[in-house]
Amino acid sequence: MNKIFTSLAIAITAITANAQVISQNATPNTVSTTGSVACGNSAGGYTSDNSYYRVFKLADYGINYDYKVTNVAIGVQTANADFPVEFSLSTYTGTFPNGSSSYLSGGMIEVGPSKMGGMADSGTSYTQVIPAGSTFVLEVLHDGQANTEQFYFGTNPGGQTGLSYLMSEGCGLTTPIATGTGALAGFATAKWVMTITGVNNLGVTEIINSKDLQILGNPVKDILRFKF
Repeated sequence: MNKIFTSLAIAITAITANAQVISQNATPNTVSTTGSVACGNSAGGYTSDNSYYRVFKLADYGINYDYKVTNVAIGVQTANADFPVEFSLSTYTGTFPNGSSSYLSGGMIEVGPSKMGGMADSGTSYTQVIPAGSTFVLEVLHDGQANTEQFYFGTNPGGQTGLSYLMSEGCGLTTPIATGTGALAGFATAKWVMTITGVNNLGVTEIINSKDLQILGNPVKDILRFKF
C-alpha cells in the first residue's frame, strides 16, 4: 500500500444544522379567541378570499447565510371544517406592498376545528432556501371559493416587530393593507401569528497540521484513511 507523507495542513469540515425560528410576534404561539378580521358574508356564515401577509428580513434576525425553511406555522382562530389554506414564500425588493416579488415556492397547511386556538403547520416535507441577505414575504391564502368555509387567521394583541397585512378582492382590498390602518383601522390588535423554522448548514473546520500525517492508499477509492 502506498503512503503519502505531507506537512501540509488538511482541513476536515463537519456539517452541522442549527435550527432557528423567526417570528415578528412577541408571543409567537399565543392565539386569541377573538380579534381577527377577514372579508366574508356574515349572513351566510362564510369567509371569502383573504390573503394574509408578513414581510421578513433575514438581517433582522442576525441571519447572514442562506436560510433553509423547513416549517411554516400559522395561528388559527376559527375554522368551521377541515380544509387546506395555501402558503407561499417570495423574495421581495423595495417597500411592501409597492415593490416587486419573486415567487420561490409554497405548499398547503391543513386547518380545522381541532386547530382552533392553536397553531397549524406545513409538516416535515416542505423545504425552501431563502438566499442570504434577502427580504421575503410569507403569504397565506384562503380562497373562500366554496362559500361554506369560515376561516379567521390566528392573532393576538401582543407586540410585533413588523406589520400584518390583509388583501381581499371580494371586499375591494386589491392591495395589501396593514391592520390598524385605512379600512382596517378598527383592527389594530389583529396581528397575524406566524412562525418560520429554518436551518443553516454550518461548516465547522478543524485543521490538522503535522509532518507525520500519512494518507494511506493512493489512489484513494471510497475511503480516505489517515495515520499519525
